[in-house]
Amino acid sequence: HHQDNSCILLSHTSVSDNINVVWEYITVRSNFQQVLLFHYEIQIYFSKG
Repeated sequence: HHQDNSCILLSHTSVSDNINVVWEYITVRSNFQQVLLFHYEIQIYFSKG
């Protein structure tokens, strides 16, 4: 499974705060296609617990 620095952010604070931080991070550094892909990966990450 793909992992990078943005995944580490998910373990620090609350889920909602992490989503906001990661979303802001990826919208700044990524193009639209990458944002959609990572959003999908986040949904899988949290569905697995």
